[in-house]
Amino acid sequence: MANQKITDLKKLLGGDTDPLMSNDLLLVVDRDAVPSYGSSSTGETKAISASTLASELATLQQGDVGINLKNLADVPNEYDGFGGGYIKIKDDASGLEFTDAPGAAEISLNISEFDPIETYHVGDVITRGVISTGQVVYKKATSSDVDSAEAVGIIRKIKEVESNTTTETQYFINIVFNGHIDFTDMVYIEQETLSGNEAAIQSDLVDGRTYFLGTQGCLSEFDPSSSLQTTGVHVSKPMLIATGKQSGVIVNYRGLVCEGDEEEAKKFIIEYTASCSDIKVGDVVRIKRNHQPKINSDGIIEYSDENPEIVKPDNLGAATGESPFVLSNAAAQCTDNNQLPTTEDSYASEVLGMVIVATSDYFQVQTSGMIKFDKPVGTERLFKKGYTYFLDAYEINNQSNINPNLKTGIVRNTIYDYTTEEISNYLNPTTMSSFPESVTTPQQESQFREIFSEITPFRNTTLHNPFFRRTGNGTVGAYSKPVFHAIDDDRIVLLNRPSYPITIDTCNLAEVYQTETCFSTKSRNETFHVSEWADSETQLVYSEQLNTLWSDATESDIADIILINFTSKSIVKYKYQKISNGIGNVGGNWTKV
Repeated sequence: MANQKITDLKKLLGGDTDPLMSNDLLLVVDRDAVPSYGSSSTGETKAISASTLASELATLQQGDVGINLKNLADVPNEYDGFGGGYIKIKDDASGLEFTDAPGAAEISLNISEFDPIETYHVGDVITRGVISTGQVVYKKATSSDVDSAEAVGIIRKIKEVESNTTTETQYFINIVFNGHIDFTDMVYIEQETLSGNEAAIQSDLVDGRTYFLGTQGCLSEFDPSSSLQTTGVHVSKPMLIATGKQSGVIVNYRGLVCEGDEEEAKKFIIEYTASCSDIKVGDVVRIKRNHQPKINSDGIIEYSDENPEIVKPDNLGAATGESPFVLSNAAAQCTDNNQLPTTEDSYASEVLGMVIVATSDYFQVQTSGMIKFDKPVGTERLFKKGYTYFLDAYEINNQSNINPNLKTGIVRNTIYDYTTEEISNYLNPTTMSSFPESVTTPQQESQFREIFSEITPFRNTTLHNPFFRRTGNGTVGAYSKPVFHAIDDDRIVLLNRPSYPITIDTCNLAEVYQTETCFSTKSRNETFHVSEWADSETQLVYSEQLNTLWSDATESDIADIILINFTSKSIVKYKYQKISNGIGNVGGNWTKV
C-alpha cells in the first residue's frame, strides 16, 4: 500500500485540525462492507482505530478488498478518451501511460502528419508519399495509380481531443498495419455501379468477403482493375477479409498491375492523320463510299467508280475535309435526281464510331465500348443520364421548312466550341444570362440552348428521335438510328443499332397508306371444270395439271377443280392453293385444302 494516493486529508481527519500523529493507523479500503462508513469506490485512505479495525476485518468478504488501477501513483488519473485503448510503459520507464495503439501493429498519429487536402474516414486505406508541397506524409492510397497503390495500413479509429490551452480540436488517426482490426465505426465502401462515378458509402462489411484497394482511397467490394468502367493502368490489390460487420483481417497482398490492354482492344480505336480536318470530338462518322449504286435505264442496279458518292448536304461533307470519313446523317437519301435504289435510302445513317480525340491534322475514332468525356469548365453535365441519343438528320438539299425534324443550314457547334467565359456568361451570369457574340440569329440561339440543355451536345447526335414520314405518300424522311446511351452525365456506351425502318422491308418503308396492308396477301380464286383429273397431289408437290390449267397463278391463289363424270353422271370437287411460285417458266407447288 506504499504508493496508494492519499486524497482529501480533511476528510481523513474527520474535520479535526490536529495533524496526524506517529501512532495513528492508516488503512486503505477499496469498499467498506459496513454501511456506517459509507461506500468508497475510489480506494480513499481512512483513519480507523485498532479495535474498529479488528471488528471490521472479521466482516470482510471475498471481493471487498482491492484498489482502482488509476489510483496508483504511476498511472494517469483518468480513463477518459482512451476507451478501447492500451496500457503502455513510458519510453523513459518512469511509469505507465494509456495509449490508443500499442505501437507494433498500430500507430496513432496527429492529423498534421497527413495530406491536408483530403478528408479521412474509418476504413480508409493509407499510403506514404510526396504531396504537392514536396512533403512526405501519410495520404489516401488508390488503385488507379501504381505509386499510390503501395498501402501501409487501414484507419481503425479517428479521435477528437479538445485542447486544454486553445479552442481548437485536435484529431488523431489510428493506422493498423497488419493482423486483425476492429473498426470503431462503419467503414466507407466503394461499390460497383454502372456509371463508375458514385461516391463511397458507409456500410457494414460482409463476413468472409474480400475487399480490395479502391480508386477513392477506401476499401472496394469489387476489384477495380476488372471493372467495366476501368481504363488504363490499375492495380489489383486485396486488402482485407471481413470477419464481421466492423472487423476483418488485413492481408495487404502484393498488388498486380493490370494494363487494361484487353479493354482498350475491345474499343477498336482507329487513328487517322489528315490535313485541314474539321472533325470534332463527339462527331459520329462513317466511311465515304468510293462509288454509289444507281439504277440504269434497264432498271438494273449497277456500281461504277465513275459514280462516286457526293455527300449531301454540302456542309456535312465539307466538315471532314479530305479524310475518307464523313459525318453520318439520318436523313433519307433518295431523290428524283440521284437514281438511288430505295434499298440505299438509309445508307448515310451507317455509323463506324465516334470521334474521341481531334485536332486539325489528327483524330481518333472509337467504334465500340464506353467513352468518358471531359466536362467543360462551368458545366455540370453533358448528357441526360439514362437516355438514348439518336443520329440527327440534316436535310440533304438544304431546303428550309421541309420538316421540323430535319436540320438545315450550317452544321452546328459542339459544347467544346465555346470558351469558359462564354459558358459562364450563359450558365452562371452575374447579372443576366447572355449568348456569345457568334450567336446572332433565333436559330443559333435555339441551337445554343439545346447544346447546354444536354439535348445536342455534339454536332450530329440528339436526344430527340428525328424519325418521320412524309405526308402524302408515307415515305420515310428521316430514319431512327440509336447511337449511344448515357450511363452518366459524362459517360456513354455506344449502341450502333440498325436504322429503323429497314429499307428492304417495303411494308415498313413506304406503303403505310395502302388500303390492303403489307401483311395480308390478296388471293384470287378460279374454278375449272374438267372431265379427267388425277388426284394424286396432296401436300407441297409440283402439279403439272394445275400449272397447265392456271399458268399465271401466283402464291396464295386458290383453284377449285370440278370433275364431271358424264358416264356415271357424278361430280367431284377438289380445292388447291398455290404455296410457292415457280422459277423461270416452271410453275410452282400446290397443296390440297
